[in-house]
Amino acid sequence: MVNNVAASAVTEQDAKFNYWGTYNNSQIALGANPKNLFKIYDEYDNSSLGFVNYGGYLNAAYPNGVPSSQSVTGEVSLVDRLGDEVLSYETGIVCMYWLLMRTAM
Repeated sequence: MVNNVAASAVTEQDAKFNYWGTYNNSQIALGANPKNLFKIYDEYDNSSLGFVNYGGYLNAAYPNGVPSSQSVTGEVSLVDRLGDEVLSYETGIVCMYWLLMRTAM
């Protein structure tokens, strides 16, 4: 995939849920992502270009490929402006809240 769109126009191209081949899938599986991949020409190859998001890559070609895991296990808590947990809000009330996620290790 060649991204010829300048980062100043579009900072991220959505290329999720594609099969990138055996070699690239093995590279994606090694270590942290995103990274420079052989089959994707983007900001890692030319700093003036946007980033290509390959998240949720397929483990095989269509029609048998399934997306890589994108799930996160954790807890969601609603809190008030003081950081105290709130179990419910009144209907119709306008509120601001923080979504806190504590991932299970």
